[in-house]
Amino acid sequence: MNQITETRDRRGASRFELLEYAIVRSNHVDEARSVVVDVSLGGLQLRSRHSFEAGTEVVVLIGRLGQDPIRIRGEVRYSVPLEGSDLTGTGVKVLPSSTRDRVAWADFVHANFRRTKDLLI
Repeated sequence: MNQITETRDRRGASRFELLEYAIVRSNHVDEARSVVVDVSLGGLQLRSRHSFEAGTEVVVLIGRLGQDPIRIRGEVRYSVPLEGSDLTGTGVKVLPSSTRDRVAWADFVHANFRRTKDLLI
């Protein structure tokens, strides 16, 4: 599942679309199965059947084929129902807990950038 394209949002930050399975955990939800649909250095967007309240702290575990999942802490910025489906779109601001987590997230986003570049060539 590696369909990736670059898009720009209204903030002007490069975001890279992808489809990666993830689990979202919070104090209110033990495990929300989700799909990450885009990432940037500052955050990610996912689709799920669960809605999260803005401001909720979450931990997102993103599966990676053949590698350990990436685990990143974040804060929900929005969670809105997607018209015509039973899914919710949720935006998460990434809040790495340590320098190691920050580097791991940057490496993950950069790897998606490299795959995007390879698809365009």
